[in-house]
Amino acid sequence: MNDGEGARIVKLVSDNRHEEALGVALDAPRDHVNRVHVRLLHRFRREPLVRDALNRAKSVIVSESDDMRALRLISSGRLKEALPFLERAVRSRPTACRRHILGRTLSRLSRHEDAIDHLGRAVAERGDPEDLLWLGRALDGLGRHAEAVPVLERLVDLRGAPVDHHWLGVTLHALGMYEKAILHLRLAFTGGNDPMDQELAEICAKNVQAPVPEPPRVIDRIASFLASMTGSGRSK
Repeated sequence: MNDGEGARIVKLVSDNRHEEALGVALDAPRDHVNRVHVRLLHRFRREPLVRDALNRAKSVIVSESDDMRALRLISSGRLKEALPFLERAVRSRPTACRRHILGRTLSRLSRHEDAIDHLGRAVAERGDPEDLLWLGRALDGLGRHAEAVPVLERLVDLRGAPVDHHWLGVTLHALGMYEKAILHLRLAFTGGNDPMDQELAEICAKNVQAPVPEPPRVIDRIASFLASMTGSGRSK
């Protein structure tokens, strides 16, 4: 709803022209219908016309109520209780923002497979940095590190916050790509001063300096064994 429509509704309401005000409200984008109707109901709750208009906007009101309930539950750490409200809100109107919140909550509950579907769609619809971050984290949580890397690299290119470098560094470390991991972990530490980033960078550095030797081939082990047997025979 633009400022002109809002001002027009206020003017119509102040002139007691409620029917015309509701007509403008009903023609407004759906995101704004609920707020307009609630305000009108609060002020003119005895008006049958307002109640009728609210009934016509019931689906919007229910979905926004679900959003608010879910956010209150999430803010108090009651993630599982928030899920039914988030899922119903997404079914009612699957916006990228709602998919992000649902996917993020699922990932925090370690339901990464379910989270990836919603976060992937959010990325496709709007590509917000937080969508990319949580999609990368969900992929990483499933052990799909190779798939997480391009997502997190895109995130670093887009935003490059310390948390972005942290998760890319952690994922590269899991893949044994220590030199690249060190770069991002040090950038994360410089920007965020989290000791975990510094410690993990040091672990990567040790792996680069002292790579794990390859296990000896079977034929070499046999030759070594025969040589030791021959040596022990000679000493007798």
